[in-house]
Amino acid sequence: MGKNAIIAGIVSSMLSITICAFAFAAPGKQEAKPSSAPTAVGPELIINGSFETCVPVFSGEFQNYPYPSTNITGWMVSRGDLDIHQYPPWKTPDGKQCIDLNGYNAGSLKQSFATEPGATYRVKFIVAGNFMGDGAIKPFFVRAAGQSKSMQFDTTAMGKDNLAWRDATFEFTAKEAKSTLEFGSLMPKGNGGAMIDSVSVRKLNVPLKPVPQSETAKQPPGVASPTGITDLATADDRLGTNLQLAAKKGYIQAGADGKFQPNDPVTRGDFTNWLTRIKQISLTSPEEATYADVPTSDPNFRYIESATQENLMSGYEEDNKTLFKPAQQISRQEFAELYCQFSDKQAAADKLSDEEVVQELRFSPSQSGESTYKDITTFNNAQKRYIAVAHHAGVLSKAFNVDPYAKTDEQKFLLPEKPVTRAEAVNILMSLYGN
Repeated sequence: MGKNAIIAGIVSSMLSITICAFAFAAPGKQEAKPSSAPTAVGPELIINGSFETCVPVFSGEFQNYPYPSTNITGWMVSRGDLDIHQYPPWKTPDGKQCIDLNGYNAGSLKQSFATEPGATYRVKFIVAGNFMGDGAIKPFFVRAAGQSKSMQFDTTAMGKDNLAWRDATFEFTAKEAKSTLEFGSLMPKGNGGAMIDSVSVRKLNVPLKPVPQSETAKQPPGVASPTGITDLATADDRLGTNLQLAAKKGYIQAGADGKFQPNDPVTRGDFTNWLTRIKQISLTSPEEATYADVPTSDPNFRYIESATQENLMSGYEEDNKTLFKPAQQISRQEFAELYCQFSDKQAAADKLSDEEVVQELRFSPSQSGESTYKDITTFNNAQKRYIAVAHHAGVLSKAFNVDPYAKTDEQKFLLPEKPVTRAEAVNILMSLYGN
């Protein structure tokens, strides 16, 4: 059906999982607990936890559900797309259907329910992995009420004859009268991800906890004032207003020498920091790192983790490791691809045909005749569609002062491999989200 992997694979006893607050056991097995252990009380809060009810009722092996589908009863696809797989051919642990968090792309789904602020809730579910999809590592997250946990496991050597689902638990403290539970893939791209089934949420019989004030990216600690940055005036004049505003709001800060270095290339780590702050994304506090090269001690750790869980940024799979490459510079054409991801336009870009990409880059509704960037032949073929979307939205013009219809030749060159400067990155993020 046009997919590299249709059928869900299942994680075996060789499953390699790193996670703090998850507990695993064979499905249906009851682990011995001390008599003082918290127990679940009250009603089940999740609707359709085994994903048995959906539209359409299908007879094939899988059905794909793209964002923002609500055709899985009780659930909403909150980004990307995902699959429901059913038995046969693979046996699922609860009923005949289960969720694969990667359809054609990385996906996530969520459900909201009533909670009591300060009360603790236990999420129970059964997890496996689609060994037939892209890559052996199947990372994903579960989160609720601003608390999250990530896990990843290796499906190397898995196959049809060594299947094993595993029970998992996650606990959170409600902060409001309504909480949202979300499961999402942390695979950078591709199909065949983590598999989820038999989701349950129930309140625990433990004392209420104080409800902390939510910590958001728009109020970071140690905010510097505009006068604390001494070199903003060295940036191009067209970028100065947004740089000053970003400094005033605390989105950017001076280094130890009092300088921001606006004309230096921006790195993926710093770009993600500013993106998260300027979009005012709530920061999560995961206890474990998603990326092998961004440890919990990294100053951008929380920003990178939060942006990843919001599907604003993603990493790379290399040598069975998930990497973010925080020190890597961003070229102009790479920025176009990032823009499509953090502005939720990636799916639209991926659907563009080659003919539509060519038309978008060569014609303008406001112009007569054909025109295009003078260096279009140097564009990366894989990123042309993202450049087309960013061009159509006017983002490239705002970011880099380029325009294929400009009167000056200099503006007609995109220079796709040229690194994005720190000032350019702040300027476009502020233009999109900061005013």
